[in-house]
Amino acid sequence: MDLLNFEDEQRLLLAAPGLGDLLANYLPKEESQWSRRWDSEAISSRELRRMHALAVGAGWLEISAGNPDAPEDLRQTARYRLTRAGKTVLQAVSQTQE
Repeated sequence: MDLLNFEDEQRLLLAAPGLGDLLANYLPKEESQWSRRWDSEAISSRELRRMHALAVGAGWLEISAGNPDAPEDLRQTARYRLTRAGKTVLQAVSQTQE
């Protein structure tokens, strides 16, 4: 059951400074690419953890650790990839800002 509709997701992404940058960092260069956790000196470690948790909770990012759909060698490490929903909301927000 989704608690947020697409417009709510767009507002959430626009309201959270740095969250769009976080998602954009995970735009895949190739399909099903898993990336190391994004880090930024401009954002505190605590805020980065919060943003990652928000993105995973919203279904915009997928984490490899403990994920049975992730490659077996990545299940013990924290790697992330952008989901289709994450890419869709990121593209929608980018288009509204143009």
